[in-house]
Amino acid sequence: MKKILSLVIVVVCVFSICGCNNEVSIENQTEISAYIKEIKDNVIVLDIVEYITREDAERVKELKLSELDMPNGYYIYNSEVELEEFILTETTTYGFIDWKNDFVEEGEDREFYTTNRNEFIKYIDSYENSQPKMPFFIGIVGDKVISITEKPMM
Repeated sequence: MKKILSLVIVVVCVFSICGCNNEVSIENQTEISAYIKEIKDNVIVLDIVEYITREDAERVKELKLSELDMPNGYYIYNSEVELEEFILTETTTYGFIDWKNDFVEEGEDREFYTTNRNEFIKYIDSYENSQPKMPFFIGIVGDKVISITEKPMM
């Protein structure tokens, strides 16, 4: 039930962005992969990386990657740490995997969606030094964050 409610919240937020907020348009959304370095007030600091899968054959060839470099089907390329700041809005949607059942009940689907920044910060703070070791997928329009999603890395 909580998952359905969470998805309804996400859908409502997306439609509210599309229909009511002229400032941000989903049509112009870009998805990036990034490590979350810091969240302070409504600013998120990201280290943008390249998330490469086996399907990215040309990029795999350019970087001379082999199957050994991609045992789980992906490779995270980060030639240098370059921090960028983006704005979190009241309608930013956060999706993450609730590994410790802090937001979902035991036995429920661990994917959790919210627009509550404090819930997301609580989740990020559960990592050592508040630094997740995997990238998140970030939907952005200009300098505004539309969505932040954690996907299982297999």
